[in-house]
Amino acid sequence: MQRFFRVLRQGLLKENRLRKYLAYAVGEVALVIVGILIAIYLNNSNEQRKKRSEIQLILEQIQSELATDVMQAGELIESYRRKDSLIFLVMNDRVTAEDYYKEENYELKRLTSNYGTFNLQNNGFSTLMQKIDDVPPKYNPLIKRLKEIYIDNHTEINRANQQLVDCVMGILLEQRNSQPWYANWSYHGETTEELVDYFLQNLQYKNGVADYANYALENLAPMVMILRADAIDLYFTIGKALGESMEELMMEAPFYIDHSGLKSWEGTYINAEARDTMKIAVSDKSIELDWAGDNYEIYPLSDRTFHLFSPYFFSFETDRQTGQVNLVAHIANEKMVYKK
Repeated sequence: MQRFFRVLRQGLLKENRLRKYLAYAVGEVALVIVGILIAIYLNNSNEQRKKRSEIQLILEQIQSELATDVMQAGELIESYRRKDSLIFLVMNDRVTAEDYYKEENYELKRLTSNYGTFNLQNNGFSTLMQKIDDVPPKYNPLIKRLKEIYIDNHTEINRANQQLVDCVMGILLEQRNSQPWYANWSYHGETTEELVDYFLQNLQYKNGVADYANYALENLAPMVMILRADAIDLYFTIGKALGESMEELMMEAPFYIDHSGLKSWEGTYINAEARDTMKIAVSDKSIELDWAGDNYEIYPLSDRTFHLFSPYFFSFETDRQTGQVNLVAHIANEKMVYKK
């Protein structure tokens, strides 16, 4: 092809056909320019395609980390739900010496020394922030929500984590410095009469339990519940942004509980003493709670527990005397029982 153009150019010059030569020269330059522009366009398109693909992979990583966070949060909430029941018994003097001597009540004896904190995975988000200039504008609303979780909420949860750790360390320090049973209990797990008497009679211990409840149940746990609800919603939002259907996302989500197995939750629950009513409705895609005229989305933790986008969590518990399954609302330092 180049030899053809060279021969043509030489022929035009020999024939002294300057005007035709100039037209040819301009056309040749134009072809070169067009070729360069096409090459640049194709190169830019390839680069943009690579960047889009990279951003999609990062979003998939964030989605995967959110799923792990949801499961971790669920385990922590369930742990504090159990603690809430034990703290309620301790603070209302419903625990006996026999309860402390039972081997199976290990968690009761470690009530203020065992704790769980929540650590949000943020590797994917950190990578996304490094590539923020490559993120397509269509993801801007998603980026805003991600920043709320990974920057604003994460900062608050880290603060709550540290407050709980400081509380527990303070309780343990007081026990170590003032209680003769501390070494045997801490190292050997030995339950002595002096230890049980401390749990039952010591005002300092009860104050520590109250502090623990404040930092764990009324501070950290509600934050984790709200973050879990946000993380679930973001998991599905990212999936839909990446082109997945809701049905596919539900099947893939490791934390998702099939709503068809929760149909027994449906119904009206009444607390006669408080003159309060709750109604639960279950559908394939959502579970909703109508509480005093306000509607809340329910986030299942298991087939017997759930929480809302709020500081409250709930459990279905069987009454030992009647065998009836009641809905129990764990609200701050209260337990409210609703009968179906």
